[in-house]
Amino acid sequence: MRNALSPAAMQAPVQAAPSVGTLAAAFALGGVLTLLTIRRARTLRAAAAPAGPADGAPLMRAPLQVVAA
Repeated sequence: MRNALSPAAMQAPVQAAPSVGTLAAAFALGGVLTLLTIRRARTLRAAAAPAGPADGAPLMRAPLQVVAA
């Protein structure tokens, strides 16, 4: 029989792709790192000096008062 597989070909196949557990762990780790990065960015943005007038008024209030006066 010429088409029979050799003993080497009958061995267990080599794992070519990562396991499901590895992919799930990478997905979870990536999600956690993304959430931490977003939280850190929001914290840094909130700690920065606020934009606008010192009294907390909206940015367009001053030009409208000038026009109305």
